[in-house]
Amino acid sequence: MPTVQDGHAFNVDMNTITGQYMRTTAKGRGSIELNHICLECTERVLRGAAMCGALCTAHKALLLLLLCLGTDGAPCTIQGQTADCSGLYLQSVTADLPTNITFLDLSSNLLRRLVAGALRGLPNLLNLDLHYNMIEQIHPQVFFDVPQLHILDLFYNRLKTIPVAALAPLHNLVSLNLSDNLYPTISLEPGLEDTLQGLHSLWLGGPRVMKLNSQDLVPLKLTAIVEFTIKTGLGFSWCDEGAMAPLATLSPLESLTLDMDFGACPQCLSRIFQDLSGITIGTLKMRRTFAIRPYMGPLDVFAGLHKVQLSSLILYRGKYTDRLVDQVLRNIQNTSLETLELSKIDFAYSENGMTNSTWLTGDLPLKMLVFHDISNPDVLRYNKKFDWYQNLDVLVINNVNFNIVPCEAWYNADRLSKIDLSGNRLQDQMFYNGICSKHRNVTKLKTVVIENNELTSLEIMAKFTMQWQSLETVVLSHNRFSGAVNGHRKCEWSQSITHIDLQSNPLSRDVFKCLPTTLRYLDMSHSGLEYLHLAYFKAATKLEHLFLSGNKIKFLPSGWQAPSLLQLAVDDNAFGLINPGTFKEMPHLQSLQAGGNPYHCNCDMWAFLQEVMTRSEIKLLGWPHNYTCYHPQPQRGTDLAKFRPGRLQCDVALLVGIAVAITTVVVVTLMALCWKFDVPWYLRTTWNMLDSRRRKARKNDVGRQFHYDAFISYSNSDASWVYDELLPRIETRHCICVHERDFTPGCWIIDNIMNSLENSRKVLFVVSRSFVNSQWCNFELYFAHQCSPGNAFNDLVLLLKERIDTESLPHRFCKLRKLLSRRTYLEWPTEKSKQMLFWQQLKNLLD
Repeated sequence: MPTVQDGHAFNVDMNTITGQYMRTTAKGRGSIELNHICLECTERVLRGAAMCGALCTAHKALLLLLLCLGTDGAPCTIQGQTADCSGLYLQSVTADLPTNITFLDLSSNLLRRLVAGALRGLPNLLNLDLHYNMIEQIHPQVFFDVPQLHILDLFYNRLKTIPVAALAPLHNLVSLNLSDNLYPTISLEPGLEDTLQGLHSLWLGGPRVMKLNSQDLVPLKLTAIVEFTIKTGLGFSWCDEGAMAPLATLSPLESLTLDMDFGACPQCLSRIFQDLSGITIGTLKMRRTFAIRPYMGPLDVFAGLHKVQLSSLILYRGKYTDRLVDQVLRNIQNTSLETLELSKIDFAYSENGMTNSTWLTGDLPLKMLVFHDISNPDVLRYNKKFDWYQNLDVLVINNVNFNIVPCEAWYNADRLSKIDLSGNRLQDQMFYNGICSKHRNVTKLKTVVIENNELTSLEIMAKFTMQWQSLETVVLSHNRFSGAVNGHRKCEWSQSITHIDLQSNPLSRDVFKCLPTTLRYLDMSHSGLEYLHLAYFKAATKLEHLFLSGNKIKFLPSGWQAPSLLQLAVDDNAFGLINPGTFKEMPHLQSLQAGGNPYHCNCDMWAFLQEVMTRSEIKLLGWPHNYTCYHPQPQRGTDLAKFRPGRLQCDVALLVGIAVAITTVVVVTLMALCWKFDVPWYLRTTWNMLDSRRRKARKNDVGRQFHYDAFISYSNSDASWVYDELLPRIETRHCICVHERDFTPGCWIIDNIMNSLENSRKVLFVVSRSFVNSQWCNFELYFAHQCSPGNAFNDLVLLLKERIDTESLPHRFCKLRKLLSRRTYLEWPTEKSKQMLFWQQLKNLLD
């Protein structure tokens, strides 16, 4: 990040500034980078001194408007007892804040001074954040209004002296950050003892501190500090002997950070170690130890480090060579140091590199070695070998840009219990070398983390683990694994493995063929999975935690068996329905995370939710806000918790009951109507007629002739009248068919009736009360109507032997009723004088 130095122009690109301003305004808060530009540019424009770049000089009014006045006066964000006023380019402390505020954030603004009364009205304030401002002056009485203040952050301001008088009233401070200001010395003047007495965390120093005197830190002797950071400028040139000695009274320290460049004073480093001799420090962080160039001289700059009682040493940033690393290792031999971390250092071998014969005379105590964010993988080797790994329990190599694990490295890693090789360029054959047998020595390894590399074959990884019989956890996320290499062939894993993490790999369906069934934990989130292999989950009887979030699973099958599963995550997939009973075969399931799917709001989904809600042992994570309807369209975006289907829509028992009731009513009604209108009789009669026609059609008769002039249908009760009166009168001139005489013996009665009707030119019905009560007469009347030539009533002759009331006829005689009401019929007269006319009319009808 660019900074302004006295007498130098600060060049600012106008387009960059304007773009940053627009993005910052859209977010409502200022970024640190933009605020720095505003601080530097604005200060110079206001002073009218050196240019803020040629373009800035030409448009300084516009710069002020855009960067500094654009959001000035914007309201702070108040949430509970917290007031966030950061990034608003305020030039004074906001007034009228609630009196109950305990945390006030005024960072990244344009404050230049804190005046008396600036914090009046905030008696409960405990935490005040003022970092990234332009504060030059603090009134001695400004903190009288906040006596309860616990945390004060004045990082990166423009204080030219430590504000002793202003800090004096703050007897309750536990954290004070005064680093990265413009004071040239960190001398803590008398008067701060009461203020610092309860302090736990302190940050001192800045870019203009070039010397460290023996009396500067004396007031810290009476404090209870457990976390201390000291910073000096790039030109740091002197450190008195005993300058850090006051820290001896603070032992034990949890954390000590030396943000100091010793390039101009390499001997100062060993003096500081001498001052820290005997002090117990949890973590010593050395930042920018050699910021510009590595030390190349003959002096052992880390001499005395072995006298400091350290648990962890962090070398952060700075320039290092193999000789400097050798000095570090030699000075931690036979100490209690357990963790060494090299982070973001710039490493290179020196011109006169160390030889292979170079080795340490004592034992390295390290149990954990960490390499983090180093571009040169040569840092992994000491004296071009890997001997310094021998006693390690944990080895972490993150983002070091190496792509091969030599056999020698495995040989020296025989005591490792955990190895983390994330963020490198490892490939399958480079990680597992088939001709390398040294990895068989690693018998205690329990955890392997190889995230974010270039591995592709699970089969090779499985083969590798077979050599490690104690291995339990394998983390392989963010690689290029897909599935098994050789089709149906299964991968063989170490039987001790219980935990595999494969998230963010392009996994295919056959990946399940290459997974061990001994797992208790399996993470396959964000891996593009579309299908589940139920046979695997049935076989993995110990699986307790399964994560399948962020995949493309379109369907959750019913009967999914996972007998030991406790936790299941299937959120952010593509399935829209979970059927009731899907998790029935997971009797121990306690946690289900299934939000973010395109759910169909229907009866099955409703039934599933009711099932889950009634199982109190299952906790539905993300409910209800992450569960919304996607289908149907009118329900889209509705929370599933608010979805209420109609009772008839989803209550199957009720729906069946209503259907059965309606069906019963309809059937009963139809039966009543059929009974009332003699429908069964009509159906039976029609069937008999059709059946007779079917049998007749089989005879394949050709042509048609009438054998009889008339067929007489009558009741047996009227037989004497027919034989005594009717037949003698009409058979003299006509051929008459009578069933008792002319029906063919051995044929079906229905067939005889049908044959007689079809072979008779006329049909004569002798209607009487006995006729109405005769079933065969009813059949003959019905058949005669259906079979009459021309399908009309012209060939039917009604002869009423006795008077009949048509209204009294049964419903099945609707045809007869119609005939009697619409056609002229012959009625047998009881007077003999009228009988002659009756016979004449009948003969005319039959002619």
